[in-house]
Amino acid sequence: MIGYSSGQVILVMFRNILKICSTRRCFVAKNHFDKSRKLWCRKNYDVSNFEKLNKVVLSSRRLNDLFSRLTPQSKRNSGLWGTIMISGFFGLFKEKEEEKSESELIMTIKRAVLLIQRDDFKGAEQLLHLALKLAQDQHNEDGVTYIYDLLANLAFAQGHFNTAEKLFVNVMQRLIQVGVSEDDLKINHISLKLAKIYEEKKDDKKAEEGYKFCLKNLQGKVDVSLEDHDAVLLWAMSLDWYARFLLSKDRLDDALANFEKAYELSLKLHGEIHEQTVVLLNDLGTICYLKGDHDNALNYLTKAIEIGKHLPNMEDFSSVYVNLGNIYMQQKMFDEAKKYCKEGWQNANRHKNNEGIQEATLCLKELSKIMSS
Repeated sequence: MIGYSSGQVILVMFRNILKICSTRRCFVAKNHFDKSRKLWCRKNYDVSNFEKLNKVVLSSRRLNDLFSRLTPQSKRNSGLWGTIMISGFFGLFKEKEEEKSESELIMTIKRAVLLIQRDDFKGAEQLLHLALKLAQDQHNEDGVTYIYDLLANLAFAQGHFNTAEKLFVNVMQRLIQVGVSEDDLKINHISLKLAKIYEEKKDDKKAEEGYKFCLKNLQGKVDVSLEDHDAVLLWAMSLDWYARFLLSKDRLDDALANFEKAYELSLKLHGEIHEQTVVLLNDLGTICYLKGDHDNALNYLTKAIEIGKHLPNMEDFSSVYVNLGNIYMQQKMFDEAKKYCKEGWQNANRHKNNEGIQEATLCLKELSKIMSS
């Protein structure tokens, strides 16, 4: 099907998810000299860019389980991302007498996934409703739950939060009815997305309760062993999302504490030379800047740049340069400011990053205005 194996489809989709969730950069806002002004910061979910960015949160391990009867190679092909987050979510598709009808159900879901990858969300939703009817006709309750979960993720990806909330709650209820415990990763995974939904709906109390619920449960699992990679990755994502929630509420001390935990965890998971490490150093520097701690802000951002020099394919790296240039400008160190804003422009131009070019150009224009006054 269009030249992709199911394992490859899963891998590409999940790489997109992780990239979008973790690699949009923070940078200091326009008119950046007033530190009380609002910061432009990457969000864990930017709803306006969902369709363009293939932002569908699907569990690749669950999809591998689904496709394994068709393509035995899929689990081996999917690599690290294929085992991320949730392991054997529903254990679907037990041996059945009517192999033809089961195959039709699997293939319908597979086609829906390919449409999601093409950004054809409407077509994918139509196919998933067809798959839901097939699963209901087969009395495949696990399959029904699984498809509801896919529909919930699809609504979530498009910013249809009321629909997504209802579907996720339905999925959670169905899981609990079959004996899944509250601290199971499946419940935590859904709870994290529900927390994000409540955040988007401005229900801050429910959002914070959801984030704290996830962090408490996952902390217990991580304390037992860092070898549980699904739990560790979900915990890292929960820390990151909660920190961004706190940052949006100007709770800078709490946000800083959670970003610090996420940074330490990133070092353990990925090592120092990794894009996620650069992102988190940039986040830490940004919060220190907002707190008026310019020395630590400079230290974090300088370290981020030194690491980023070893990551030539990091597309949004220019924003780190611009952040550092803006802080030097704030401190009236104009030669340093010009140096880093110019490097930011060159980096953005090399990656054809129009947003980065605009950021760097603004920095250079502001600097030119100040120096000529």
